[in-house]
Amino acid sequence: MFSALASVGIMNPNNLAEASVTKIEGFLSYSHESDEFLQIAEPLHRDLVRAIKLTSNRHIEIFRDRTSIKWGSRWEAAIDNGLANASVLFVIATTDYLNSANCRAEFLDFLNAANSSGNKLAKKLILPIVPVNSPVFSLDSEDEVARQIAEIQFESIQEAVIEGEKSPAWRRALFKLAERFIEVVSNVEEEAFKDQIEGSEEPQNKFSIPASDQTPDGDGGGSEELGFLDAVASVEEDFEEMTSLAEEMGSLLNTVSEPVAEIDLGSVSSAKEMNRKLALVAHQMEPNSKALGEVGKKLREKTSSIDLTIRSLVRIANENGDPIAESVSEFLKNAHEAMSVTYEVEGQMASLLASMAPAEAASSILRKSLKPMRSGIVAFSDAMQIMKKWGPDLLK
Repeated sequence: MFSALASVGIMNPNNLAEASVTKIEGFLSYSHESDEFLQIAEPLHRDLVRAIKLTSNRHIEIFRDRTSIKWGSRWEAAIDNGLANASVLFVIATTDYLNSANCRAEFLDFLNAANSSGNKLAKKLILPIVPVNSPVFSLDSEDEVARQIAEIQFESIQEAVIEGEKSPAWRRALFKLAERFIEVVSNVEEEAFKDQIEGSEEPQNKFSIPASDQTPDGDGGGSEELGFLDAVASVEEDFEEMTSLAEEMGSLLNTVSEPVAEIDLGSVSSAKEMNRKLALVAHQMEPNSKALGEVGKKLREKTSSIDLTIRSLVRIANENGDPIAESVSEFLKNAHEAMSVTYEVEGQMASLLASMAPAEAASSILRKSLKPMRSGIVAFSDAMQIMKKWGPDLLK
């Protein structure tokens, strides 16, 4: 991983000319809904490539439209290779971005790939760009993607967006983004180069394969590090816990809306009476709403943890072939089939949101009490996007 970066000789003075023309691939992830109003994706794409070339002589090819075949194939290749070619994710971060399941899936997929890459700086290959300042992007945000964007440290270009793409403010913003891009990529390449200098062509996998696991007649005297079979057992245990959390969430979804169902809003004679009844309902629903929020977050955390392990197992399988690959393939097949519980919960979730919409629209008190529930549902949706990628086709 990242060996392709180090191999260009970026740290070798004799190869600086060669390194300066090495092409890097980038991906621009954004909400089409936001861009219908802002209309910055195309000029940002175009001018960022130019600014990077002018300031560093580095070539970058940025893929923008996720509906194109080229975007899809390049994106999957970058993720599957563990970001081996310093693929960079540019994120135009807006509130619409946070509300898009596809955008969130792209962000979390890239984040997990970076976290599992073995390069401690790989997370910095995500470059968030905020075109409209919003307090939602903060370190204490309840939204995981918004919090991660704040943690990575986003670049605000609001002034540039207001002034327009032909303005000095726009050019200042683009050159600042180019400088950050160059710094990040150079640091990641240097870190990869250090790994090679220290004698490791590839970062250490999270799980090693002791001799006893590699051969049928191993004598058990192999490495004392966690072996492949131990890793599979560990992730299977985590998978059981994840399934249990999904079942708990399903149970909470069934009970959280019960207080609303027990009230006949059609018999309410005045707005005052309706507010009183909805306030009572909000109080009754609040404990389950908070519980749903916590369980949803735990489920997402557990799913991300399993995803990192699965990525490690897939790489081990791809590097070692049969019978390791067969074992991983069987595990991934079982994992995919075992997701029926989560699909059932997904259906319950959609039904609950639809049934609660009228009551939430009628009462601000009820909306406030159900905010944790909606946060948990978003977390569950994030987890589902991660889970749906699991399956035997992850293997080469």
